[in-house]
Order: sequence, then structure tokens, then C-alpha cells
Amino acid sequence: MNKSYMDCLHLFVFISFAIAQPIYDLLGKYPEFFVAHSATPGLIVSMSLILSFGFAFLLIFAEIAIYTINKKAQRGVHLFFVFVLAAIVVLPLIKKITISDLSVVGISGFVALLFTVLYSRLQVTRLFITLLLPVTLIFPLWFIFGTPIGRLVFPQVDKVYSEIEIKNPVPIVIVVFDEFSTTALLDSKVRIDSVRYPNFAALASEALWFPNAITVSESTVKVIPAIVSGMFPKPGVKLMPTSTDYPKSLFTMLGGQYELNVSEVNTELCPEQLCVKLNKASDQSYYLFFSDLFVIYKHLIFLHSWTNELPALDTQWAGFYEDIPTSTSGDTQMSKYTRTPQKSEQLKTFLSQIRSSAKPQLFFIHTLLPHIPYGYLATGQLYTFEHKLPEGILSDKEGWLGEKPLIATAYHRYLQQVGYVDRFLGMLKKELISEAIYDDALLIVMADHGVAFEPWQSRRIANTVNRREILKIPMFVKYPKQKKGEIDNRIVTSADILPTIIDVIKADVSWKLDGISLARKKGEIREIFDFTELGNLSERDIAGFSRLKWQVENFGERTPLDSLITRGPFNELVGCDLSSLQIGEVADLLLRSNNINHFQNINIDDHFLPLLFSGYIEGANGRKLQLAVEINDIIWLTTNASQWNEKENYFSVLLPKVALQKGENRVRVYEIEQKRKGLLLRPLNENRKNVKLKSASDGSCTLVFANGKELLVDKTRNNMDGYLDWLVVDGEMLVFDGWSADLVEYKPASHILFFKGEKLIWQGAPDYKREGVSKAFNSPALSVSGYRTDVPLKAFDHRSGDVNIIALSGEKRAFRIHIKDEHKQLIQTVLKRQ
Repeated sequence: MNKSYMDCLHLFVFISFAIAQPIYDLLGKYPEFFVAHSATPGLIVSMSLILSFGFAFLLIFAEIAIYTINKKAQRGVHLFFVFVLAAIVVLPLIKKITISDLSVVGISGFVALLFTVLYSRLQVTRLFITLLLPVTLIFPLWFIFGTPIGRLVFPQVDKVYSEIEIKNPVPIVIVVFDEFSTTALLDSKVRIDSVRYPNFAALASEALWFPNAITVSESTVKVIPAIVSGMFPKPGVKLMPTSTDYPKSLFTMLGGQYELNVSEVNTELCPEQLCVKLNKASDQSYYLFFSDLFVIYKHLIFLHSWTNELPALDTQWAGFYEDIPTSTSGDTQMSKYTRTPQKSEQLKTFLSQIRSSAKPQLFFIHTLLPHIPYGYLATGQLYTFEHKLPEGILSDKEGWLGEKPLIATAYHRYLQQVGYVDRFLGMLKKELISEAIYDDALLIVMADHGVAFEPWQSRRIANTVNRREILKIPMFVKYPKQKKGEIDNRIVTSADILPTIIDVIKADVSWKLDGISLARKKGEIREIFDFTELGNLSERDIAGFSRLKWQVENFGERTPLDSLITRGPFNELVGCDLSSLQIGEVADLLLRSNNINHFQNINIDDHFLPLLFSGYIEGANGRKLQLAVEINDIIWLTTNASQWNEKENYFSVLLPKVALQKGENRVRVYEIEQKRKGLLLRPLNENRKNVKLKSASDGSCTLVFANGKELLVDKTRNNMDGYLDWLVVDGEMLVFDGWSADLVEYKPASHILFFKGEKLIWQGAPDYKREGVSKAFNSPALSVSGYRTDVPLKAFDHRSGDVNIIALSGEKRAFRIHIKDEHKQLIQTVLKRQ
């Protein structure tokens, strides 16, 4: 039993190195994760206890239970735990020296196996692990007391507000958007495009607009503190975006006399004692915290190909899946699987709090819009539920690839999200006017930093090429009673906001500020300014808008956003009726697209419109294709195919809303060929199946094809195999995720068919990597056997019968994919609500 006792203690060491220390090491450097989740000291300490002790106790209880049954079995289980945890320890190290998943698995497995053998046979190895037992306490204590996390666990409790005389306590409204460059708002004459963005244009007509406004940093957690403190970020000084590290701020200045209505994201600068928090922590927040923590850990230990399927970590510090589970009816079954948009809820909550009051008020919101992920149309409707970086970009560090069509589509999506921001601005003004606040208010609308769409450059990390797009931000200031707009070309910064507020409200503040009041027309003029990440810059370094010409060339100007298209090759085809064009025979090219089905039953007024259309083409034999997209007999856009995600001819386009009609819509893709007599359009082969499912009394089922051929659906896993791994309700979609493969010809299934009763309601195909399947069957040909198919809920409407998923391989083999009982129950619950 003594040896078994030591086995249990050793598990604490293995867990410390495999799970706890990697997370402590990462998050100890980035306390912003906890700030973004509004993590309390209790939550942080609880997380540490779970990581360092909780998982170890779970394994210990498992070993004890096995020990009571079979002592020898306990030893085998313990060595298995040692092997797995040792592999997890070395795997991140191996990932840094090789990009091959096979090499990572092989080397990690070999090292873990060697260590397990040494551990089981050599007393010196076990003694070494015993000597490491103190790390079980050292790691969490270092995390709490030796990193900036300590200032979150043990915050300084000082007086939370300053007794400052305020002689002109006018209402203050501050809106800070995120990842928003000035260029997006402009036309070719460097004016605000009033057709696309009428509310920004209206604001500029009655406020000061600063077209040369710049941010002080590319980092949100440095800019927001600069806005509310009036201080520039200090190079080499690591401060957290909390009231502990910024005790002198807009919030503490106003706290004694103003009612503070504050909605923060990724910061906690307003002391809890002062602010009416519009995004308080809840049970859902705790779920979000631990689910985001799990995403971080998966990035640390998952293979390279698997991490590609995870949400990006360089987009924000909270909500890596962007949406949080929710249930409005208390239905725990639904809340487990359902996600609803978080960003729009923040805006609605903020607007709902705008009410007149006898006490002076501050309304402050920082929102992650038009920040990625892009998913909103200007109307506020969603067109995708994906929560990832747009195609064409690898990461913030690695930046954009040189595939210009993909960058253009990402920019189109960005412009639509800017349109949504413009819509919110109009709603905000309406609410302020209705509550008799607008005229008397000091209104400040700005962004924290910009965003770049330059080929081969970073999206967020500023350099000499992209700095204008990242530094220059929208900034508008409407003073109380101001009616007439004006353009102010001074170079102003994020740090100038607080000094401006102090001047307007006539506050007696003795703090030293780096910023300059914008209200002082004859104040200090900046010729050189400091940008944290690039050092000193001059006016010449930021002059102009480097991507404005590109924007106008690719998207035009003064066109409504609902008819906006990206200009592609042979743009003269756009708007042409098929009857006026030369149409050839079906090309010997296969179109693979999982969302070409989404246009079967459109309601233009739905909050979801499937306008993001993507796919790839097989059979081009190295040719780069030029494509045209037809919607209901009209060519609406053209594009060049790109190389992306190991696919030679990939495309992604955002369709204009005006192209769709209510009900059925036909969408087809054509290859564009240049002939002597002009352009020839050849439709691509969509490889769609027209098939029914016939069930027999003995439980077997048969596929009946349009040509009358019948194919028995196999129940065994001898010829085909596959699983539905998970199912989630994502907005108006049921998202089915799994894999399927033909084990006779060793290739992915050709189709994934979804039936309700005997009727085929949806179809898709495997199109993303599942390296685990390839390894399990020892066949590289099965690496792309994963399917992720979004099926609209309304596709199931008014159809009787059970839901069946059939994997098909040509017309040779078919296999029914098992649906778990919990997934069946979820489908039934959703359809009843429909």
C-alpha cells in the first residue's frame, strides 16, 4: 500500500507539469484574461485549486476504486496515467521543433513510453518524482504571489472616488468602438460616405470630426486606460487595465457626483463600488471562463492540424467562441447546446439603460465592434455563425497571405460590420433625444485602434507599411449645445479625451496628464508623438490613408451596403442576365460547397441571411480559376479562386442582400473562359444527389435514386464507418460535426445526406481535416474525412418522420451514422419550439 500511496502523491507532480504549470505560465504573463472575464479573487483561487489539486484527486479516486477491486490492475492504470501525462508534458516542446503531426505524436509517444518504463523499473526515477512534490504548492503560490495576478487576488482598497469640484456637470456619453480604421468611413474625396454611413455623416455635421486622430497603442488594454486616465502607456511598464493600477481616472473623478452607467469589455477600470455595471458576472460568465480556459489549454497541447479548428486566441481575451450558452426558458438541455449573439446583446442592454435623471450621468460603452469575428450585416442581421478569423489570415502575428480575393472578401465583411456600428449610432442618438439628453450632452465617439488589410502584413501589429491603418481612428466630439459640425485637422490622440472632459465640465483636477484638451483651440500642437509600439512618429509618418484608393477601386463609393459587391475579374459580367451571355456545357470541375444549400427557403426579414458563400473546386489540374456567381439568372459578382487551407481553388464571397428574393433562390457558380468570340461561362458540376430514403419494417433502409437504382444502407462498420461527434444549435442552424469514410476504397465519403422521414432535406460532404481518422485507419487518404454541416432549422419544418444521417460513397456504398439519444432529444426539443 506504501507504493500505491506514493503513486497517488506522484500524480500531483505529473498534473502540475502537464496541466497546471503551462496554464500558470501563460496566464501569469497575460492577466488580461482574468480582467476580460471579470474574474473575482475567489474565482482565480478556485481555478488554481482545481488545476493543481482537483484533477489529481480525480485520478487518485479512480486508482483507489480500482485498487479495492484489483491491486494489480491499479498498478497498470497508474502507469497508463503516467504515460499520458508524460506525453502531454513533452508534446508542447516537440510542437516547437516540428510542424509534422506524425512526428509530434511519434516523438512524444516515444519519450513518454521511455519515461514510463524508467519510472516503473528504476527506483531513482521514482525518487526524483518524489523530490519534485513541493512543486505542487510552489506553482500555484508563484502564480498568485509572483505574477501580476496577485494584484487581482489582493487588490488595493483605496478611496474609490476623488472629492473634485465640478462646476458644469453636463451629461457625458462615450462610445468606444474596437478595431476600426478611419478609412472605412471615407469616399475618394476623404469625406464621410453619407450613403453607406448616414449616421456617422450626420454626427460629423454637428460635431467636431478629427480625421487625423490617432491611437496611442495597438493594444486595447493599453488604449482604454489611456482614454479614461489621460496618460500615455509607458514602454516597459506592465499595468493591468483595472482600477487598482489606474486609481485616477474618469470614473473615480466623477464617482462622487455622477451616476456611472458603464459597459466594459476586457477591462475593469470602473470600481465596482461606483459603477452600474451593464455586463455583470453570472453563471454563464463562469461557464464562459472555464470554457475559454479549456480553449487555451487545447491550443497548448493539441496537434497543429487540430489547433487550426480551434477559435483564434489573438482576437480577444474572452468569448473565444464569441457567443455564450444561454437559455431563456430555463431549459438546461437547450442551454447546453445553444449559443446566442453576445455583441448585439451588449448594445441592446446599453441602449435600454439610457434614461434621464436628476443626477448627472455618464454613459460609457466599449464594444468589440466592428472587431472580428465578422458576422453582422449593416441591418443587424447575421449571415454566419462561425467564430473564427476570416479566410486569408493566419494570425495577428503572421498576418494576411497574399491572396487578394480573400482579403477583399474579409474587407467586405468588415465594411458590413461598420455599417452595423453606424446603425447602432443612429439608435443611440434616437434614445438620447427621446430622453432629452442629446442637446446638453458631451458626446464622444471613437475607436481604440485601427485594423489593416495589407497583403503579407499583420492585421493588428503596426509596422512602417500598415501603420496608417492601425494608428488612425475615427474620433468625433460633440460639445453641449453644439449644432454645427467642423473638421479639425490637428493630430490628436486617445489620451486627449479625459483632459477634454475636464475642460468641458470645469473640474478642478490637479493630476498630471499627458493628454491635451481638444477644447483648447489654440493649445499645444503636436509635431512629434509617441506610439507605444513604434516609438516617436512625425505628422509625415501618418499622413494620408494608405488603403483608401484600394478601397474605392474594389468597392466603389456612395453605394448602399445592401447592394455592395467586391469587384472581381471581368466585372462587365456583373448585372448581366444569363440569356445575354454565352453559356457552355457543364465544366469537368466539381464544386464542393456546404452552404450552397442555404438558399432554398429565404425570408428576407429573418435575423439570419446566408450571404457568406464559400467552397472549392476539384479537377482544375493546377489551373487558377476565374469564377462568376449567378443568383436567379443574374450574374452578381466575379472572383478569382485562391489557394487556401491546402485547396488550390478556394473561394469565399459575400453576396449582396438585394440579390436574394423571398422563397426559393438558385445560386450557381461558373468558370469564366476567354474565347475568341468573347467570354464563355461554363457551369460547375455541383454533384448534388436526388434521392429518397425508404424504410422497411425490419429496421433496414434503402436509398432510392432518381434513376430508379436502389442501394441498401449498411448497418455494420465493415465497408463504411463514421460518427456524429457533436451537435449544437447555433442561431438558426443545427450544426452537425463528425466524420465518415469508405473503408473499401479508403477515401472520405462523397456525400453526407440528411433525411426527415423519407425526404432528403439537406446534403453536404466531408471537407476538413480529421487527422485522427487518418491515423486510426493508417491511411493518409482519409485525412480530409471530417464534415461540419450547418442545417437551417426551417429545413425540418412540417415534415414527419425521424431524422437520419446517411453517409454515401458514390452510388456504391451507404452507411447510417448513429445519432446519440441526447442528440435526438435535442433535435426533438428544437423542432417542437420551431
